[in-house]
Amino acid sequence: MTILTIVYNDHTNYYGGNIKADKGLSYFIDGENLLFDTGKNGKILLDNMDALGVDVNSIKKIVISHDHDDHTGGLFDLLELNPNIDVYGLSSFSSELLKNIERMANLITIEEPTYISEKIFTTGPLGTSIKEQSLAIKTDEGFLILTGCAHPSISQILKIVSKKGSIFGVIGG
Repeated sequence: MTILTIVYNDHTNYYGGNIKADKGLSYFIDGENLLFDTGKNGKILLDNMDALGVDVNSIKKIVISHDHDDHTGGLFDLLELNPNIDVYGLSSFSSELLKNIERMANLITIEEPTYISEKIFTTGPLGTSIKEQSLAIKTDEGFLILTGCAHPSISQILKIVSKKGSIFGVIGG
């Protein structure tokens, strides 16, 4: 069973008092050992992961939705503790971000909709001014879509995912 845990968000009332709120986003997909985005602040990301029982060393994949600091800010703090991670990014990310990821982890550049596991695929880069990728998780009820900020528009994201099957729900910015 796939369990989705909100690790980083601007609200703290999801799990109780030990979770810190901050601008940004991060989800942990248990069973896939995948982190979607890394919030804005590495210390908050790591503290929240610890409070939620998410082991840094269990992370095998990180998907970064887009190149804004409230989605990439915790990445390098996490990679310092666990560099054995595949990081899925877009070629539209800044050259500095791409070089730093390559220096610390295994960068996989996404150019089109791509399955990154049996149950999860990325939409690939969508949008014009801000390129962003979303994730779709296959469930018994249909695909659950995770967005970062949905800069390309929810309708464009839904259009891509609906080509793969029915949609169960959407979570994200």
